[in-house]
Amino acid sequence: MTISIRHLAPASFAVALATLAGTALANPAAATERTATAAAPTAPTTRDWQRIDTDRDGYISAAEMQAYLVAEQTRSRNTTLATSR
Repeated sequence: MTISIRHLAPASFAVALATLAGTALANPAAATERTATAAAPTAPTTRDWQRIDTDRDGYISAAEMQAYLVAEQTRSRNTTLATSR
């Protein structure tokens, strides 16, 4: 029986996949911990699109988005300064 690279590649991939699956099944809490700790400590909130759409045309223009981002950045800086005092 001759074993070629054509036979070894799928077999080695299957072994690696089975090993990873076995690790995840053996310790599902570890996978949850990795994803939970990977999140930023202060996750951004969902944007209020109606508040950003100031002209109420149903679309967010570049100017509206820029104004919103500048206002949010200013608000964030003011909040940070107020809490650090």
